[in-house]
Amino acid sequence: MSDRYYYSLRRLSPFQGMLQVVDVDSAMAYSSDGRQWQVRCRNHLGHFRTIGLWSEDTRDIIGRCRDAATLDAALRLRPALPFPQNDPYELWLLEKESARPLALLSSRQRLTGLGIPHDLGWRAFPVADNRFVAPSLAALDAARPQGSHPLPHGNALERQINGAARPLAAVQWFQRHADGSGTGLHGARLPDTLAGRRLAADDFPELLVSEEWGDPAERCLVQEYHDWNAASLLALQSLSSPTRRRLESAACRQPESLTAVYPLLPVVLNAEAMKVALVAARLLQAVGG
Repeated sequence: MSDRYYYSLRRLSPFQGMLQVVDVDSAMAYSSDGRQWQVRCRNHLGHFRTIGLWSEDTRDIIGRCRDAATLDAALRLRPALPFPQNDPYELWLLEKESARPLALLSSRQRLTGLGIPHDLGWRAFPVADNRFVAPSLAALDAARPQGSHPLPHGNALERQINGAARPLAAVQWFQRHADGSGTGLHGARLPDTLAGRRLAADDFPELLVSEEWGDPAERCLVQEYHDWNAASLLALQSLSSPTRRRLESAACRQPESLTAVYPLLPVVLNAEAMKVALVAARLLQAVGG
């Protein structure tokens, strides 16, 4: 019988939450909510192709996969969510002056295939997603000349982050260890002295982007971005208690964002507040639907 592997991965470039994975080597299933799974099977050339969806109600969809029975069994017998996070290789955009990790660009499960993307810029959101609203930028918006085109707040954040890495942005892969430290691997535009360096856990931003900025307005903008993504970020499995508590509070202010990701949270610190937020989300969905 094929081995079964259960793990989760971060969806990055830009961040779009955690992906739960059921892997039987010749076939895989992915889910962002733990309920509906996208099924991919390896063809005769060794390449994976998407062949359909699986859920408790539509399991027959994977019948076209030659390893359908193995994958179906792995899905039915899957352990409790969330699965352990398993993407310890991280690609970081580096801050220009200090060469410290500034923003997370990508992560991988294995050492093989750690390539360097053509575009070394950090992206806050998918293209055309301009929903992010940063309260700290409200005054700047109000000061714009009447009739001028507003600058999307996500674009303003990207300018800030990428500007701190330019000109000639450098990136580096790191292998993160159990204690949070990291060993530097290869990268792009790196001085030779940085290959093989060992950084402490505190040298890495805990979330997606460093919140250490000399300008309070810049620091606030990054914090607002993380708070905007709070529900999805709560699915990360190595958060400190103060950070998790802060993100829980932010997520409860956006109750509808919690519904899909709640089953994927590894721990909840304020269960009562979360319960209230989930009830509010169901009421909002009922009114809207």
